[in-house]
Amino acid sequence: MKRLLSILLVATMMFTFMVPAAFAAGGPTASVTSASAKVGETVTVTISINGLNEAVTNAELKVSADSALTLIDLEPANLPGSVIANPTSGKVIFAHTDPVSVSTLAVATFRVDANAASGDYYVYATVSGMRNGQGQRVSVNSGVGKITVHAHTWGDYSKDASGHWQKCSCGETTAKAPHIPGPAAT
Repeated sequence: MKRLLSILLVATMMFTFMVPAAFAAGGPTASVTSASAKVGETVTVTISINGLNEAVTNAELKVSADSALTLIDLEPANLPGSVIANPTSGKVIFAHTDPVSVSTLAVATFRVDANAASGDYYVYATVSGMRNGQGQRVSVNSGVGKITVHAHTWGDYSKDASGHWQKCSCGETTAKAPHIPGPAAT
């Protein structure tokens, strides 16, 4: 009988520990907007929290990205209280004495590497240390945003009577250059 009660007690305790984890998976989620840019350009994304249904007193946001994207600016949203943003570390720390509602956390600006290949690159947002008005930890699922980068792929030269140019696979063309008269003319 004691053995059966021990097994039942252990099973009950294990179930109790597993239930909060199951519910946390559907909780608030950090979200990063998607964007597109060309090689060498800057691109801006907004980091928000979706599904946060309670006011909070503090949180820390960590922003990172694939190596083709360099974080050059990190501006916190209009959050009340004490806010510290550090683009070098990719962090925004927010603290307030009274619980406040938050949705948008920050705006991050990245420079696309001049040698980046065309393709999709990702920005990651992780929120930690979030507490509600009762001081309880609020779990926030990490978020990912996609930045689609286009690197021009120039085709062969095209020409007409007045000049020549190249056309990219995206349809953009280089500036039309006039023909140079003489033996080296194109």
